[in-house]
Amino acid sequence: MSLTRESRIVALMIYTLTVSAMRSFRPPSDYAQAFWLLDYRFGFVKRGLIGEIVTLVTGRLSIPITAELISGLAYSAFWIYCAAIIVLSIRIVRRSGWSAEAVLVSLVFLSSPFIVMSAHLVGYLDNVVIVLGIASVVLLLKGRPWLGAILQVLALLTHEFSILLVFPSFCLAWLLTSSRRQNSGVPLLPLTPVLLPIATFLLLAAGQEFFAGKDFAKLFTDHLSQFPFIQADRVTWVPLWVSTSFLDYFSLQSGEFLARISSGAMYGLVLPTALAILFFTLSAHRILAVSAESLVLLGVSFAPQLMHLVAWDTPRIWTYTILCAFLALWVYSEISARQKSSSASRLLCLVALSVNAVVSTPLMDLQTDNYSPVTRLLLYSPVLISGLVLILRWESIPVAERLRIQGSDILGSLSSARRHKATPRFVRGAGTGAPEHLR
Repeated sequence: MSLTRESRIVALMIYTLTVSAMRSFRPPSDYAQAFWLLDYRFGFVKRGLIGEIVTLVTGRLSIPITAELISGLAYSAFWIYCAAIIVLSIRIVRRSGWSAEAVLVSLVFLSSPFIVMSAHLVGYLDNVVIVLGIASVVLLLKGRPWLGAILQVLALLTHEFSILLVFPSFCLAWLLTSSRRQNSGVPLLPLTPVLLPIATFLLLAAGQEFFAGKDFAKLFTDHLSQFPFIQADRVTWVPLWVSTSFLDYFSLQSGEFLARISSGAMYGLVLPTALAILFFTLSAHRILAVSAESLVLLGVSFAPQLMHLVAWDTPRIWTYTILCAFLALWVYSEISARQKSSSASRLLCLVALSVNAVVSTPLMDLQTDNYSPVTRLLLYSPVLISGLVLILRWESIPVAERLRIQGSDILGSLSSARRHKATPRFVRGAGTGAPEHLR
């Protein structure tokens, strides 16, 4: 039984995601595991939500918290995240009528440095934040902004960086949905749900020193010491990092902001994918290159770069722009009908695919890509070949339409010529001897 075209495209997406993930996949590090042990026993601290849930559930069920349990939870979060990414990719392609351009841009994202970095950060809270962010946008699009805002708050309590990672997409969905409702004469969405996550972030940013218990760092260090799978240096450093205020981080890191956002290596790593996604979004949804709407799109995509003001993990932060551009494309795909995109979008996607296959993504903890450049090219060869075939075959346009160039119907002319050759020149009828093709 042969697979349908749609089934082959989905299989290619899953294959691309798998190859990208296997380039850097590793078990949860002890640093990541330490955050699953952070709860509210020592006060209302940032990033304590997931640990609080783990503590409550394991306490109720009398289950010991082990490295294996945390790893299982981390792997589950990663698989759910991967499923969500594939679903979004399918939604984008399906909403575009399974066009070649949409397939290409999805393959670009699935082969991108962001996916490579995501697999390297299994156990970190990124996966949980992204899934919560996606679910919040879905609820907003379904007309339930308050439930969406609550999920945004949960994402913030999971990790405060969600204010620059998934909250911008939530705001974009609110703006586009409100604009469409206004054009239809329907009342606008309420603004208050958008303000709720902002208020929560300000509370986290300003209240760390007020809500955390006295001697939090020491108490959390003693708590982590009970778990032998957390290394000694992490036992000390994680509580210190959590207890450090935003203002302290800003004073320590902001001086490097300009150097981090002007890194040529990061531009070469991230921009091919980001530009391919952004160009497709602009082209397919008829957004003027110089307009307020395009500035909003760029703002959503590059908002994570503000993290450089308080954080130092530059490669990780840079890859977030790829995710934000992809989430923005998904939001547009759900809200507005796709128009025909330009042929330049296909070429940009092919360039980005090639760059993603060749360039190695800088990883955390001085680790490197699991595959050599040659192996990567071999593994990505089905993706590259498929991308080239999509461009050459121009699959999004039927053959008959492609041969209809500047009003000249080539197929019609060939069909007419064959019919003339097979039909007698003169026929009986209506008392005239005129040729049939002139009557």
